[in-house]
Amino acid sequence: MNIVPPGVGPAQPTLCSYQSFFSDAANDSFGGQYATALASYNANPDNAAILAPSAVGVEVESARGGDHKVPTAFLLQHSDGKLHVYLQLAKYVPSFGLPATQWDNLMFAQKVELILNQSVQVNWDDAYFNRATAVRVLEPANLSTQLTAADPADQFLGPHGDQDAGTEVIRTRACCFLPPKYVPLFMGALVEPRVAWTTLRVACLPLIRFLQAAVTVTSDVVGALPALALAAAPTAPLADQALIQHRINILHEDFPVLNAHA
Repeated sequence: MNIVPPGVGPAQPTLCSYQSFFSDAANDSFGGQYATALASYNANPDNAAILAPSAVGVEVESARGGDHKVPTAFLLQHSDGKLHVYLQLAKYVPSFGLPATQWDNLMFAQKVELILNQSVQVNWDDAYFNRATAVRVLEPANLSTQLTAADPADQFLGPHGDQDAGTEVIRTRACCFLPPKYVPLFMGALVEPRVAWTTLRVACLPLIRFLQAAVTVTSDVVGALPALALAAAPTAPLADQALIQHRINILHEDFPVLNAHA
């Protein structure tokens, strides 16, 4: 029988974080080389090999299949104009021989960081892999220059007309894969697109395209948001034991210390 000394409570669980998880190079399955992983998010008109949204979804599903679980993170722009990060996107796979559930073959993700080792699980809409409306944006070098000169209070730039020099028309997906090494930059607080651009403008082209669109409005209407801004953000499902266990299994894969039965 274990006797706890007076005044000493039970041992507290280790607090885990995805901030630390993604900061560890050992968890970067890509070894810092992200061109292949980001290629599917190049939805620009000059890309002759654009994947259908469903194909991108299948690609993401495979990240957690097989023997090697590939950590994933994605950016979405909400109606607050900020960039929100979603982690460890995974499909709820039906179990052979067991009754069907309402979650079968649906995708779910974790919203930002763990809270006391618990995740906030949300629905993931396949439409996030769709191509967004074409938008005229500042070319990268021009965008950096204008952001430097702009009032810091101005969250966005634009709209830009066809006659504006130093602009280009691009298309991107509604979401973008966020390479592991950059995930920690988005874990502490919500990030404005212009701040993300300043930090990540030397990253891979599909991510650059996403940020170009995220910082650009297409209307002069006061309060207008970029075309990437979602009308409705992902919502948390009314999870039952099966869906909760689905996310717990992922947490235990990422943080074995949380698995008391390991």
